[in-house]
Amino acid sequence: MSPSEIKLKLKEKEEEREKIYQEIAKVSAERSRFLAEEKKKEGASGAKDSFDEKVGILVREQGSKVFEK
Repeated sequence: MSPSEIKLKLKEKEEEREKIYQEIAKVSAERSRFLAEEKKKEGASGAKDSFDEKVGILVREQGSKVFEK
C-alpha cells in the first residue's frame, strides 16, 4: 500500500471508530434511563435487595475505572 492509501484507510477507520463510540454513548444513555426507571419501580414497591444494590455499585465503580484509562 502506498502512503496515501494508508492515510485513506486510517481516516476510514477513524470515522468508523467515531460512529461506534457515538453508538456506545447512545446505548449507554438508554441503558441508564432504563435502569433509573427500574430502580424507581423497585423503590416504589419496596423490593430493594441490598445484595443487588451492592453488586450494582461495585460494577459501576469497576466499570468507571476501566473507561478512565
